[in-house]
Amino acid sequence: MKRGKAGPGSRSRRERHPAGSSGRSARKRPAAEIPTSIEFKPSVYNHRLAFPDGDILYFNFYTLNLISLPPKEAAEADRLLLKPTGIPGTVPPGLPTLMIEKGFLVDSRVDETDLLRKAREQARSRPGSLALTILPTLACNFRCVYCYETHGSQTMGPETQALPQRAICR
Repeated sequence: MKRGKAGPGSRSRRERHPAGSSGRSARKRPAAEIPTSIEFKPSVYNHRLAFPDGDILYFNFYTLNLISLPPKEAAEADRLLLKPTGIPGTVPPGLPTLMIEKGFLVDSRVDETDLLRKAREQARSRPGSLALTILPTLACNFRCVYCYETHGSQTMGPETQALPQRAICR
């Protein structure tokens, strides 16, 4: 299982570990891992991608975390994301905690879109900050539930792509 932030080439460097472990010495986690006082829901920023080898990659666009799971564990993760408060008995130890820690399951009272909006406003109000959104293509195939784009097929030419880099490097 790959944990942490996604980075360049992370797809080709996927690692698999049993759910709940990071490759280090694994500690046994208690069976009831999701706090019963909190109701959880799946993050609206989750994305699931199946690879030809059968592994499933889960990516959260808010936390920028990813997890790669083999098919059997991915099926359990899917069930957990569908019904986070009623954990099936077959969920691998550590999987619910991992899904919460990495932001795939969030407190049901949290408005993630509002959190993102507030973080954006804080970043924009910092003196001397510059934020750019550069879309080299509108041909995105993720179809995120929160996206407002119409997903055209336009792409930037190489000359246009070089303009922002030249402006920033001045």
